[in-house]
Amino acid sequence: MPPAVESVSLNCQIGKYKSQQASFSDPVLIQSQHANRETSLVNKNAIEKGLALMDAHITALNHRDAKAIAATLHFPHHRLSGTTWKTWETAERYFEDFLARAGEDWSHSAFENIKVADSSENKVHLDAEIRRYDSNNVLITSFRSLWIIIQIDGVWAAKARSSFAVN
Repeated sequence: MPPAVESVSLNCQIGKYKSQQASFSDPVLIQSQHANRETSLVNKNAIEKGLALMDAHITALNHRDAKAIAATLHFPHHRLSGTTWKTWETAERYFEDFLARAGEDWSHSAFENIKVADSSENKVHLDAEIRRYDSNNVLITSFRSLWIIIQIDGVWAAKARSSFAVN
């Protein structure tokens, strides 16, 4: 028998580059591994913080603002792409490394189809489709990525990601 599914309605703006209201109901589901656990107001707050962080990250990325990007990440920051594990101990090379991965045709990115996989008071797992575009708004690549967003000392930021990106 599949686990119980919890649905939560929130009004959150997702992505500066794609204005849409997110509604956490079917097909976007909050699935808890704990069938009897309710999504509390605290978790709803964590989800809102996680989604706001995603918006801040993609906005900073598309503005090529390395300092603002770094503010959306906890360091050391970790990324698993395929079977390759990468750790950035500090923010210094993060954006430069991103540009190398994205390629010279990259112009901007967007998050699509963000799904809340699970949440707690101080952690949110977000499953997002990442899309990278060229300057003519032609899709270069698209892949899914699991973002682990946590609160440390009152600061919400992404600590780790696991993606199916080619590079």
